[in-house]
Amino acid sequence: MLASESARTFEAMKDELIRSFPGQFALVCGARLVGVYSKVDEAMGAAARLFDDDSLQQGTPILISE
Repeated sequence: MLASESARTFEAMKDELIRSFPGQFALVCGARLVGVYSKVDEAMGAAARLFDDDSLQQGTPILISE
């Protein structure tokens, strides 16, 4: 999975995310929206938990964006 896949996924969802979740942070991995969080620290914590419980393979690219 390439980091650019996450970026393409985010770009495809961006308008709806901005409309539905203004000022919040989206966590995207590949073609999947993992979640939307009110603080960047929450998004980073969610990503860390995914790596810790092996839901994501170590080194898998993610994207967090406001």
